[in-house]
Amino acid sequence: MPEIINSTAEARPSRAGGASWRKSLQAWRENAGGITVPFALFATILVAISGGVVDVAVAINERSRLQTALDAATLAVAVRSRKDEDVDVDEFGNFVFSQTWSPRMDLTDAQTTFSKDADGKIIAEAQVEVPTTFLPLIGIEKFPAHAESAAERARTTAEVA
Repeated sequence: MPEIINSTAEARPSRAGGASWRKSLQAWRENAGGITVPFALFATILVAISGGVVDVAVAINERSRLQTALDAATLAVAVRSRKDEDVDVDEFGNFVFSQTWSPRMDLTDAQTTFSKDADGKIIAEAQVEVPTTFLPLIGIEKFPAHAESAAERARTTAEVA
């Protein structure tokens, strides 16, 4: 006798397949909180590292700005001391530096020194403490930013090609 195929029975998923899907869903619900604690720990570490990177980038940026202002002040002092031998190098250097350096954040005052050696070379140093935002969590409150600059008058006007 020929076998009759019921087309509606083939279109429906079997009960066995539906039961395994339900078991999978139930197992997932039972284990759903298992990833929460490791994810929370990983997210905390990731945020701390990202915050540390931001703090370091801010300190590097402020150091660059400090170096630029110190270079400008050193060159101004060198030009002025060439014209006026009696100029107070430290006083004039600090004045020019205060006019050229504008920090982007609330920083303590930069500590600068300008001096002139026996050869007429102008030597300058500046240091500032850059506060951190995220790194106090691990005990680092500030980063020091230090810059040095020197300007020397040319000894000859001859140019060598």
